[in-house]
Amino acid sequence: MELVILVPCSLFLIALIKFLYDYLWVPLSIQHMLNSQGIKGPPYRFIHGNNKEIIKMRKEAMSKPKALTHDMFIKLQPHTHSWIKEYGKNFVYWNGVRAELVISEAELVKEVMKNSLNVFPKAKPSVYVSNLLGNGLVMIEGEKWVKHRKLTNHVFHGESLKVKPSMGKVQVGKLVLPANINLLIAKAALHHDPQLWGDDVHLFKPERFADGIAKATNYNAAAFFPFGLGPRFCVGMTFATTETKIALSMILQRYSFTLSPAYVHSPVTIFTLKPEHGIQVIFESLHNGA
Repeated sequence: MELVILVPCSLFLIALIKFLYDYLWVPLSIQHMLNSQGIKGPPYRFIHGNNKEIIKMRKEAMSKPKALTHDMFIKLQPHTHSWIKEYGKNFVYWNGVRAELVISEAELVKEVMKNSLNVFPKAKPSVYVSNLLGNGLVMIEGEKWVKHRKLTNHVFHGESLKVKPSMGKVQVGKLVLPANINLLIAKAALHHDPQLWGDDVHLFKPERFADGIAKATNYNAAAFFPFGLGPRFCVGMTFATTETKIALSMILQRYSFTLSPAYVHSPVTIFTLKPEHGIQVIFESLHNGA
């Protein structure tokens, strides 16, 4: 009888120790390691991490009226915006028990983006995303990715960045990162950083790119990378930009256009950044009788 009772108790004790190790010891150890290197952030909350705080901040941001402005970072990612101001350009927060290291320091971003794909592999997608995107270039990695990449490069020349889990303890810049944390590149923070772009960063000024992206960014490659950077740049970049230029040139030759009074400015992130209610535009022909 004693043996029968002892076995379930032992199993329960082992399960409890493992639970506390995974949900308390590991997060607190990672938090201590990063804090000792100057990487701060909101403290780890048992089991749920900082998810409740993020949900609350997003609800508050979405409930406020959205002005017709290019300053959308604080609306779309209020938690990132708030924690960068409080903890600095690089900080750590907790998605449940998983550490998410957010980086928006340009030089560090450049090093990560140009690093080996084996050091920072793609994050494992959810079942929903896998079913949606299939087994194409976005999802695969390793040798299969290299082969597919070469093929697609031939096709396209004659894809706010994704979570990147580090596979082991690695050094990035002056930081030594523990295994099994996610790296998030805060692209929106970089694209709205007045230190990189100037005080007019929140203004919609396409003319800032008149002399090319390099000059507009003071030759800082990590200041603006809508199509990725280094070995992670989108193979469809040339195709996408050419398609956009052709479409715009055909429209501008024939029409002038203004934003409809019915338009409601509400950018949202659903895979990519898009207008929640669409864009209503009024076109007027440039040619009489057309």
